[in-house]
Amino acid sequence: MIKKSNNGRMAGFALVWMLAMGAAGSNAPVGMVATGHDSRIDLGWTLDPNMDGYNIYRSSSAGGPFTKLNASPHPVSVFCDFFGTNGQSYHYYITAVDGAQESDPSTTVSATSYAMTDDQLLTSVQE
Repeated sequence: MIKKSNNGRMAGFALVWMLAMGAAGSNAPVGMVATGHDSRIDLGWTLDPNMDGYNIYRSSSAGGPFTKLNASPHPVSVFCDFFGTNGQSYHYYITAVDGAQESDPSTTVSATSYAMTDDQLLTSVQE
């Protein structure tokens, strides 16, 4: 919490800092999407080539707790979470990894797996 000083300089500095850093933090991954498919949920986001990779977190509840799904930084901007059941909803967020540093979390997204027709399944696999 930032307290306003007598001359307001601290509050002005805090406002400039927050605007420069952005509302979601200085380095949170962006463009996060989740799409449900047959027995799986696919994730995608905007790749930052300056990062070593990403950590992927999942929860069955929007409020958590979230569990990290990968043991080492995931190097690409897509991830397929195959769990083998339909009608399962999950919530996800990711963080970017740069060396030993982990970014702020992305926006949390959610999707539900569902039974697909053969044509829908073929199309989803080809995407």
